[in-house]
Amino acid sequence: MLTWDEAESLLAEYGIDLHETRLATDADEAVAAAEAVGFPVVLKVDSPDVPHRTDAGAVRTDLSDPEAVREAYREIVANTEAFAPDARIEGVLVQPHAEEGVEALVGASRDPVFGPLVTVGSGGTAVESLDDAAVRVPPFSEGDARDAIAETRLAALLGDDRGGGDEQVSSDGDVAALAALLERVGDLCTEVETVAELDLNPVVVHDEGISVVDALVRTE
Repeated sequence: MLTWDEAESLLAEYGIDLHETRLATDADEAVAAAEAVGFPVVLKVDSPDVPHRTDAGAVRTDLSDPEAVREAYREIVANTEAFAPDARIEGVLVQPHAEEGVEALVGASRDPVFGPLVTVGSGGTAVESLDDAAVRVPPFSEGDARDAIAETRLAALLGDDRGGGDEQVSSDGDVAALAALLERVGDLCTEVETVAELDLNPVVVHDEGISVVDALVRTE
């Protein structure tokens, strides 16, 4: 598993920018980072040995003042150490809350027959409750990416004409931004053969643009 800094550097090479994030290695640094990015903030552990942070109780959201950040930092480190005593802890990540939007998931894996596969579907907590995903073999075009999105519930939520849904809350420009992200993930997984797994969740799709809030990258 890559650390946040390693994943961020790799993704940036393919034009994939992560949501503003700062690494803190103690409570004072966490407070300074929160004040720099602006409250409210989210804190989560940065550990390559704890990829699923919520299982470890290593995420805190909606922190609106310095004391809440200090307490959250201490709790996250303590919970991580209790969950995985041998885990390497790089520090705690500090992020401003992303603007509201539709939560999507963009992922990639490597199949022994087909090679790299790129997945798109509903993101956030919906991943656990909805069987909502479309898969494509990269590299593919923007049109292919849009077709994949249209096969999911995201099409209706994003107001894509191809989706044909009634629940339209956004604009077609969002679909273009999400499709571009799919293309870039496809290029990355095609060219970087050591990437075995990639998980961007959630990707918050706004009226204009997207915010890639979390990233998990595993290499082999």
